[in-house]
Amino acid sequence: MVEVNVRTGAVDILRYLVIEDCGTVVNPMIVEGQLHSGIAQGIGQAPYEHAAYDEEAIRAR
Repeated sequence: MVEVNVRTGAVDILRYLVIEDCGTVVNPMIVEGQLHSGIAQGIGQAPYEHAAYDEEAIRAR
């Protein structure tokens, strides 16, 4: 959930949700790093890469 200042274009992230399913964890530090980078990529993707999904959460092309 974001809040956009329509005058300045500034975006504030109010809430985000992360779900992970990686199976058996062999090296927890690597998994944590991958989670952090995935979160950063997802947050960056939304406003800059036009990631559009339909009502069934299927990516629109």
